[in-house]
Amino acid sequence: MNILKLVFLLSLFLVSSCASEVSTLAPEVATKAGMMGGGDGPGTPPGETEPPPPETLRAPNNREHVVVYEAGVDPYDLANDLNMSVVDLFGDDLALLRETVMPMMVEGEGGVVASSVNESVVSTHGQDLVFGFYEGWIEKEVREQYINSLLKLPALHEYGRGYGIRVAVLDTGADFAHPSFGGVLVSLPEGSGLISQEVWNGIDDDGDGVVDAGKGHGTVCVSIVHEVAPGAEVLPIRILHDEGIGSLWDLVKGLELSRHNQVDIVNLSLSLSEYSAVVEDRLVHLYEEGVRVACATGNQAGEVKYPASSAYTVGVAATDEQDILAWFSNAGAGALIAAPGVDIVAAYPEEGMVSATGTSMACPVVSGSLAVIAGFEGSNARQATQFLSDTGGSMTPQELVRHGRVSPLDAARSWWQ
Repeated sequence: MNILKLVFLLSLFLVSSCASEVSTLAPEVATKAGMMGGGDGPGTPPGETEPPPPETLRAPNNREHVVVYEAGVDPYDLANDLNMSVVDLFGDDLALLRETVMPMMVEGEGGVVASSVNESVVSTHGQDLVFGFYEGWIEKEVREQYINSLLKLPALHEYGRGYGIRVAVLDTGADFAHPSFGGVLVSLPEGSGLISQEVWNGIDDDGDGVVDAGKGHGTVCVSIVHEVAPGAEVLPIRILHDEGIGSLWDLVKGLELSRHNQVDIVNLSLSLSEYSAVVEDRLVHLYEEGVRVACATGNQAGEVKYPASSAYTVGVAATDEQDILAWFSNAGAGALIAAPGVDIVAAYPEEGMVSATGTSMACPVVSGSLAVIAGFEGSNARQATQFLSDTGGSMTPQELVRHGRVSPLDAARSWWQ
């Protein structure tokens, strides 16, 4: 194994939701945007600035509120009634509003369906876990890693490879030029309001001493989905910047874009510090439309983080090669299924390869497994979730993960019985 001696610890800590701390990451804007963040919308009101370019992510800000408003409500009138200003609009019912005078309570106001503070979103990989770097892309290492034998992927792929299924990965984006992907990646249409390509700037934006600490996180997750479901289309949606941090506003935009881009499965290898009524509202919409959302439980060896704890997601814990709950994995209530998440070999930007560890890596194993089962004739993501739940294998300790360790081959055999 030609793994380099160079490793580093990723330490992405949840930053304060304060625009002054991350003001270099996104400009302050106020725009009356068109449908889905682009296209021929109603234009920019006089005196307000033009919208940022689509590759610009929004910084967290505890004076901003992500609001779902009722049908027929004018968001500008709503903002005026709340003594707030409109920062951005997206889709048919989403607004980003900013307090103008004093902290406001938005939830429960007339015309408001749900509201959440525009807090930080972080990749779940960032709790002092290790990326081990290889000397370039070595496909043989990927094909021979332990998850192939543990999950019996060659036998699984005789049943199906996920053809006809689309998986959205909401993360840091993906390196489309990586030689491992071979044309399976699809990109958001121009003008969507977000992009699919992973980008990084070579700057320690969050001042934690690690430059681009989140670089490659999305590419790794996309690579793992592709390894498990090589026939599925993967749609990366960039909602986290190169330090692995994003905002609730961009997460909600990414979920909404998933709904409008024929996605069957959504992968969320990320977490919030607390429950969000707005995210829950979007998750309910996806669930009712038959989309299933796999979400990493988190890496603090404690309780399951939100949104993995939602009843409308598939909470994914991590196990090791011996089917033992990983030492870092959150588990318990909300952990529906587990998957290998220790030393997973995957693609990394610029034709690279890493060995990665975390519930972030376990989550796309489940997303890929869902894609394979959902791709069977007559199947869908809802049925795939049920079959994977019913056929989960044993692990230690069994009681901390409701359905045990994922066993996609057993699910496939059960489907075709």
